[in-house]
Amino acid sequence: MKYKLTDNRGFTLLEMIMTVAVLGIFFGVVYGFLNFNLRFMNQRGGEQDYQLQGRIAMQRLENLLREYQSIKITGFDVQVDQDSPVNLVNFNQNTTNIAGYRYFFFWDSARGVGELRNGSGATVARGILSISFVDEPAEGVIRVAVKSVPPGNPADPGQTLSTRLRKGRSYNPL
Repeated sequence: MKYKLTDNRGFTLLEMIMTVAVLGIFFGVVYGFLNFNLRFMNQRGGEQDYQLQGRIAMQRLENLLREYQSIKITGFDVQVDQDSPVNLVNFNQNTTNIAGYRYFFFWDSARGVGELRNGSGATVARGILSISFVDEPAEGVIRVAVKSVPPGNPADPGQTLSTRLRKGRSYNPL
């Protein structure tokens, strides 16, 4: 007795293999596209982080210096210029926490970058490559510059923020 298949309602093996192949190619392209976008977003997030850290450091230093009318720079120290100097910032590459300053630049030689730390040693901003204060007496200003770089990549060009603060200004609250 021979059986004859008269019901053609299924898929052939060839149709199934072709469907799996087309879906494999489609999902491979989608995965590649999504993976590229995810890597790009992670890279941009790291860039935004180090730029934010540089802005935080600059803002903190700027706000600190604006609190005082008379400021002087001695070596790597920024002080209030009065009878008994108040130490505001030490921007030498310190390898240990130092006391007596509102802020100081802590240098991590293993990573090749530093941090801005407050007087109690807590990190305020990380990924800082350099901090500089330059007194420009002819113009009556102090130039402040902060260079930040991505974490783990001190050779990166990074970003440099700078500002000029007028010395001997007076503060008149409204």
